Amino acid sequence: MAQSTANLTLSGKTGPAQAMSSVSLQNLSALNLNFGASRGTAFFVTTSGQSRAVDFDMVLTTTLTDTITSLVHAITIAGS
Repeated sequence: MAQSTANLTLSGKTGPAQAMSSVSLQNLSALNLNFGASRGTAFFVTTSGQSRAVDFDMVLTTTLTDTITSLVHAITIAGS
């Protein structure tokens, strides 16, 4: 059986004030992690069917968690 759904939550400190921000993405299609550049890109499909990408940095201490329940991935990336 193949995976049917993947969702992603990104959170971390961003900007000059190092404020916490968070974004939740549905219908994740790909996740690229470039450890050498400390960058990541999440690709997802919007409800209108358009492909979009969100870039994030991994300079801060980062935790990546992938929870699979009934073939549904719930991926959380948190920075501190």
